Amino acid sequence: MRPLVLVIALVLTLLAVLVGFTVLFLVGALPWSGR
Repeated sequence: MRPLVLVIALVLTLLAVLVGFTVLFLVGALPWSGR
């Protein structure tokens, strides 16, 4: 395993988690802001 592969996998995982939390936050906040 090359270190570069590990770094890319780690970055993609962090991005996926960040996007997931952002989507959950927006979905949870939109109904409240709409009303």
